[in-house]
Amino acid sequence: MIMNLGIAVINVYFLYKIYATKEEFKIVSTSIDSEYLRHFIGNNEVEITKQVSVQQLYQANRVFYMLRNDSIAGLLVGDLNEDGCFEIYLDYVVPKYRDYKLGTYYFKTNQHFLQKRGVKVLKAVANHYMHRNYLIKMGFIADNSKELHFLKRLQA
Repeated sequence: MIMNLGIAVINVYFLYKIYATKEEFKIVSTSIDSEYLRHFIGNNEVEITKQVSVQQLYQANRVFYMLRNDSIAGLLVGDLNEDGCFEIYLDYVVPKYRDYKLGTYYFKTNQHFLQKRGVKVLKAVANHYMHRNYLIKMGFIADNSKELHFLKRLQA
């Protein structure tokens, strides 16, 4: 019983540290022909190609690095049309940062990062049930006109 109590105290301490730490988030545009982008995609290709082909990524007109405490935590790639609809090809987060904080920050609480870049509507395809659940948790709604498609209008 004493050991379990000790473990519980330690767990509470680490949970407090996780949630009390002030983190910084930023989104940075990059070009599709960036050398670092090719490096990042190459290092994470196995997981990235579960969502989209590498060839489709290189046809996108917008690429954003999602930073967390000045480290590249994820990649957001897609096409932004003249109406402000951003069709997401890839919303990828490295395993170390897969705790929903990036998605919550950019898609829910601080949408101005995307709005400043001309984004009004986000459009995504969920080919896997886990991605679908993630999109729903981030406030996307099913697009009734197309199966597996989800939309999110950014709030003004």
